[in-house]
Amino acid sequence: IGPPGDRNTYVDGVPVQSRVPVADSTTGRLEGVIRREDGAPLAAARVAIVGTPLRTLADSLGRFRLQSIPPGLVTIRVTRPEFRDALIEGLRLRGGQLILQDVVLARAP
Repeated sequence: IGPPGDRNTYVDGVPVQSRVPVADSTTGRLEGVIRREDGAPLAAARVAIVGTPLRTLADSLGRFRLQSIPPGLVTIRVTRPEFRDALIEGLRLRGGQLILQDVVLARAP
């Protein structure tokens, strides 16, 4: 995982250097913002595509971006210490598509 503010996609801790054009029709992208329940952005939340090695960290404004996601049904897991995990299932991603998905994390008891 990269330094704060890094918006790269990582596979096994190594940034993916995409040489695929932005309009690649064989894979999709996922972007969004992670927030606390009070609406404040939540930095350093980990966002992962379940069943793949794709993952990233939200930047200081809670923004995240994942690229080169295989098309199909996608499940994302968002985690951060001191907060409850979020699991978002059933996102249907087509090749060349961008899904915008914001996530709210609740504080753990």
